[in-house]
Formats: sequence, C-alpha cells, structure tokens
Amino acid sequence: MFYQVEQEFIWPSLENDYYEEKGSCMGTRSHIGILVDGTVVPCCLDSNGCINLGNMYESSLDEIINGKTFKSIKEGFLNNKKIHPMCRHCNFYELKR
Repeated sequence: MFYQVEQEFIWPSLENDYYEEKGSCMGTRSHIGILVDGTVVPCCLDSNGCINLGNMYESSLDEIINGKTFKSIKEGFLNNKKIHPMCRHCNFYELKR
C-alpha cells in the first residue's frame, strides 16, 4: 500500500488565512484568463475577476498586456514577489514546485 500526503490547496481569496509576499507564478508569463464578460485576469483561479487587467470588449489584448498592472504583476513574479493582494493569498504555484 502506498500513501502520500500533499500540501492542501487553498483556493485564492482575500478572505483565506494563507498569505505570502514572496513567490512566483506562471500567470502573465505563460497564460492569462478571459472571463465570459471579457475581463482579462492573470490566471484561471481568479474566476471572480478580482485582478481586472482590462476588458477585451473595451481594449485590445495588446493594450492590456502592455498595461501598467499586467507589467507590474509579471515583473513581480520574475523577481519572486507577489504584487497583487489576491496573489499573496494563493499557494497554487508553491504546490506545483
């Protein structure tokens, strides 16, 4: 019999107890999410659009990924810093390493 214990995944929320300012993510680096209303978010775990990077119905994708918020989050991840409060309440990337 084989038994393996994994660290618990905590769904990202500003209300959860998990908090870490250091860390990285592939959001903005290898993928983004686009919600049904056109809201662009850095990852699919932000299903409520907490990190609104822009809207596809109002701006081009090029404008959104060249925007200040997108660039700030991406640069933070490249420097092992979680810039946005929602990211600080997410442990997904830490679980995958």
